Amino acid sequence: MALSEKEQSIVDAIEASGNGLAWTDYVESLDGRERPLAHDYMRSLESKRLAHREVSKDAETGRYVVVLKLGARPLDLQRDAANESAS
Repeated sequence: MALSEKEQSIVDAIEASGNGLAWTDYVESLDGRERPLAHDYMRSLESKRLAHREVSKDAETGRYVVVLKLGARPLDLQRDAANESAS
């Protein structure tokens, strides 16, 4: 499963952060403009089972944020395994 250069840079940024990236973090999008991470890449990385979303509460603001973290959700992995065994 090949990643685009931009997808790889986001995976690298998630690894470097240690805590994931908030979906509101801005990255350069496919058209060269700055957009929230979710706009172009979150779903792509999730569909490839390379990342998943988690909701967490920001300790400073008390607000909930969606964070993109590396790895597939366990539920997605279970679903994939069930689909493979059914086919």
